[in-house]
Amino acid sequence: MAYVAVPPPPYKLPIREHWELDSLFSQSLHDENWVELSDAESSETDSQFQTDEVKTSRAAPRPKRCTRKLVAPKVQRTVICKHQHRACFEVYHNAPHPSAGLFSPNASICPILEDLRISFTPFGFACHTHKTLIPPSILHRHIIGSHDVSQNSSARKELIAHLLHSHHMAEETKLPEPTGDLTEPIPGLQVQQGVKCPVEGCPGWYSSQRSLSDHYSNHHAGVKGQHFKFLTKRYIMRPYFHIVDRKDDLSRRVFVLHAQWTPNLSFSGPSGSSVIDSTLQAVYHRNTTAAPLADFLLEIAWPQYLAKFDDPSRSLLRQLVQIRSSADVNAMLPGASKRLEKGILTLRKLFMRYLVDVQRYRCATNDEVVQVLLHGTRAHFNPLARVSSYMTYTVPVMQCLSMMLRYKHAARTGKGKIPSFVIPATGGEVVAVTALYDYIVTNKERSGVILMQLLHNFAALLVRHKITSVEVMACPSDISLCLGSLVDNDHFRVGNIITVRCAILQHSWFAIIIQWARIEASGKMAFFPHNPDHFNQRPSDSTLPQRTAMPSTASSSDGPVLIGDEIGSSVVEDEDDFGEPEEEEDIEEDQDEDAMENMDFQKTLPGLPGHNLNGGHVEALVSDGFFSADSENTGPGQRLNTASVLGLLSENRAFVHPSDDTNMGFTTPYTRFKTLWAKVASAARLERTEYGFIFSDDGQSVMIPDARGVFHCVQYLELGSLTRQLIHQFSSAVQTILSDTHRWLYNDFSQLQLTDDLGRRESIFHQPANEPQLQPMIKVAYDQLVGPAGHRSSVFNSKGSINTKAVQNLMEKEQDLLCLLNASFQLSCGVPPRSFQLKSLRHHYDPITGAQRNLFMVWGALTLANPAAKQRGETNKECLWALPSSLVTPLLFYLGVLRPAFCNILRLVRGSVPEHETYIFVHAYSKHDSGFFWSGPDVNASLRKRSSALPVSLSSTLLRNLTTGMLRKFFPSLTELHNLPDSLLDQQAQHHRRTGNTHYGRDFDLPRSLSMTIDRARGYITTSRALQAIYGLGTLDEGSLRALSNSHFFASRAYELVAFKEARFQILSLYSGPADGRPLVQETLNKTPYMALVGDVIGDGALRSVMHVLSFGTSLPSVGSAPPPAGYSAETAGCAAALIIRALNEWSSGSHCDLLKPADVNVAEYFKGCEADATAYFKKLATCHPQSWTALSNDVHYWHRPAPGFLSYIPYSWDGKGVPSTSAQDESHRIT
Repeated sequence: MAYVAVPPPPYKLPIREHWELDSLFSQSLHDENWVELSDAESSETDSQFQTDEVKTSRAAPRPKRCTRKLVAPKVQRTVICKHQHRACFEVYHNAPHPSAGLFSPNASICPILEDLRISFTPFGFACHTHKTLIPPSILHRHIIGSHDVSQNSSARKELIAHLLHSHHMAEETKLPEPTGDLTEPIPGLQVQQGVKCPVEGCPGWYSSQRSLSDHYSNHHAGVKGQHFKFLTKRYIMRPYFHIVDRKDDLSRRVFVLHAQWTPNLSFSGPSGSSVIDSTLQAVYHRNTTAAPLADFLLEIAWPQYLAKFDDPSRSLLRQLVQIRSSADVNAMLPGASKRLEKGILTLRKLFMRYLVDVQRYRCATNDEVVQVLLHGTRAHFNPLARVSSYMTYTVPVMQCLSMMLRYKHAARTGKGKIPSFVIPATGGEVVAVTALYDYIVTNKERSGVILMQLLHNFAALLVRHKITSVEVMACPSDISLCLGSLVDNDHFRVGNIITVRCAILQHSWFAIIIQWARIEASGKMAFFPHNPDHFNQRPSDSTLPQRTAMPSTASSSDGPVLIGDEIGSSVVEDEDDFGEPEEEEDIEEDQDEDAMENMDFQKTLPGLPGHNLNGGHVEALVSDGFFSADSENTGPGQRLNTASVLGLLSENRAFVHPSDDTNMGFTTPYTRFKTLWAKVASAARLERTEYGFIFSDDGQSVMIPDARGVFHCVQYLELGSLTRQLIHQFSSAVQTILSDTHRWLYNDFSQLQLTDDLGRRESIFHQPANEPQLQPMIKVAYDQLVGPAGHRSSVFNSKGSINTKAVQNLMEKEQDLLCLLNASFQLSCGVPPRSFQLKSLRHHYDPITGAQRNLFMVWGALTLANPAAKQRGETNKECLWALPSSLVTPLLFYLGVLRPAFCNILRLVRGSVPEHETYIFVHAYSKHDSGFFWSGPDVNASLRKRSSALPVSLSSTLLRNLTTGMLRKFFPSLTELHNLPDSLLDQQAQHHRRTGNTHYGRDFDLPRSLSMTIDRARGYITTSRALQAIYGLGTLDEGSLRALSNSHFFASRAYELVAFKEARFQILSLYSGPADGRPLVQETLNKTPYMALVGDVIGDGALRSVMHVLSFGTSLPSVGSAPPPAGYSAETAGCAAALIIRALNEWSSGSHCDLLKPADVNVAEYFKGCEADATAYFKKLATCHPQSWTALSNDVHYWHRPAPGFLSYIPYSWDGKGVPSTSAQDESHRIT
């Protein structure tokens, strides 16, 4: 017979282990609620409460199980899935639903639905796995068929009946529909953009305008007057699209979100919806809108200007400057609007080539034109490194031109015109826009030559515009800059982004004035490129003009930086920090568009208005009433006959230099946006990056928002586990790239003692002390990778020719190695480098440019130092990253043995491979967008691929911000490592610390190749080691522990090294065998006396001693102090047990093997797992046996290690044994 307790309903049973329940119930065996059951009922009750046991390899023996069990109420229904075991005890989870309207909200959450990842919403059941609402009629079919419920048929029916009944629903319940637009999405459903058919009465919604165009032609061919040019996409949800048949009317049902809702807005589901969508989402990095009435906005008077327009007018104004994609344009219906939009796309691509052509010209003149143009200023005009960057730099000018062309189109067609909107333009600009519009709209086949010449004419007129008005908006660029900075809800972008737009405008102004002067000096009547052959080619990153041959220097000029640089004086360009979310650039030419193919600029132009197309004087034409002509003409009345480009630039510097209208009688567009730039810059400098991270109080996790504002929790334990896993994968991949018969090569390499002469330029592998050891290994690796001739996977076929497919397979394996290396390095190095800095890292010096190597061995640590600089005027930036010890051997083996073998194989196909011989992160074959070097997308793609297990997608920028924020928040001492006072040595030498380190310490401690002081190098290494210690990749040295002692991360780890020595002493004292004095390793690990619960005592003296040293070091607690009220933490006990286990394993082979800093990541991972298991075990002991845990804490607090027995026999007089004598005469003089 058995006894069970019958609790009164309702009752919620907490999920516990059997042995926990036994210990808790043992105190209430005589409670009055216990009743007697038969043996059969007792066994049935046992099966109901069967749960998965927590597997702990070192768990203590569990107490004897009690035969008395708890009986749950009969209303309990249990769902048993493959991974869960939960039960629901409640009869109803919400109130009865109203006869009309939405369903009643939940009063409680059904745990069965939580296990199935289904929530109940006001619109019914929402499946978070399949992103759909579930009609009650098919709830049974969906759960049984899609959620792997392992129950019998009758139990399934009872389960579905419980879900429907507890939510007051039946299979025939009708589903509610929203009465209007939803203010928030339904949790669990996917939000997408869609376009509604404009035909009245048609309910169709389509994901793109192309799909809408197909629908229109198939179903509304006879309907006229429908225009698609200004259709706005809305955010919608298709709740039943993926769950019902396409013929069902439910599949076409659409829920529309409010027009003001955007994915950046934070939202949370209604009460009762506790399931969080775990799909990977793009993570936003900073706020992109300023306060509506920010002081800098009021100062530049943009809100006051827009206040005179109503809401529909402002929406149309934003559409005037919209940069549309090729897909949106191709989806438009044929007509004048589509021809205009396709022409704007062509003009943008032509302007991108225009900017590249300017850089080719400035390189051909050795920068003389730039020196003359920018003399006396701090401005810059440097080439960019990527085609995508040039496409981004076309945006401000193309917004201005698109605004005028689209408004011209609206004026011509009479649709969409805003009466109070006036663009102040000169007569020349009016004619230039009219000529462009007429040519684009009236000609079905357009010439790229004519388009480019008309575009240059407009651009030259725009730059050389003399303004006499004092209005807020006095030129087209003023208005386009304002409208281009306008976003939803009448908000403007933050000051940083506005200053970036001004900087890009400055770059375009310099390019246009240089092109104008070049053409003017040549006597031409219209634009012609500096190099027609290059102008006709589709540009690629590898063919772009560069200032130098160093990829690192060129890479540092990609995309402007928004935060941290001196805004207003220079624009430092960095792809990772470009904060404005632009659409993906359509760089490739359209297949059906040949306007830019084989352009011949030698052909004569047809008759066009005006004397010339280089910004010259033109006849004023009718402006159709939408431009107001300025009284001043733009260009001179006659051509300048000078032949000197430099002279023309010097004479026209007023158009690209800030000018004072009181002296010249007019101002320029350049002066106006530079003035606006200066006003906004003061506020931009104070803007703070808002990444939205929320750190937990204990510092063990961080909450990261995604693009919709939903927060995801990322544990540092997860990051550490991922880092250790990636390092292990990289180490395994390096070894498995060789056959099983050649694995000995890696083992032999790990025994080598490689050295690094920091004074030499050569890499570690080319130095005389190391090269003779590596050459035989390289030969063996090459022969093994090449394989026997004639084999299918061999590099050579039977005829001796190259098997290119085999070479490609080998190079793909190498790229996989680099992907693993990139992810491992960025996660473990500390604050990771930017993507352009990563691709500039060299393991060998560049013989072409003379650039120094970046791979060094410093104080026994493998480091990467001094990447490419982000700042202008600098080549390298002082920095240093220390790699974890577990990454050292595989990385050195890859770069020292495998990389030379890969280079020898690649030479068979390519001939010369200078990039592979010098740089670390390179492609085997040149890519269209980035050449041989890794690009930012390559870096981020490898991170996303290797971090798919995390709830958010990692990128280089996100990882930098996350690591920087964590280190600054929890390691404040790292921010003060370089702020050290002058030492007495420096004061006596009468100079400061920096002077002493520069003139003495740098020469004596570190070579000039590292270009840093010893203090700064130690600080960099401490930063890397701190993060690696958190991730379980090593322990900190004493100096680093002292520097980081005020961080709670290492509050219990400050004495870890001393505690490990204590553990070594304790195992030799307590667990030694009588024969040879060695500890009995296996017997001790099996019995676990340091963790066992014997009676009411937890652990033994070894555990107490190590815990005491972990908490207080070699000192005693403060006088009068007491242990914490709840006892010491389980984490301290788990760490102490792990140290004892590690000390025992040092003797596992019979002889002592030092495991203080294991180099193998698998060993470190094993001990990390031991600590986690021990901590979990001690937490359970502290919960179930609080009195025993309190007794353990008291013992630890007042514990003192007794002196070894032999110390008590030391006599008061000492005969001097143990100290060697220096001579025979000293033997007579003994110390007493």
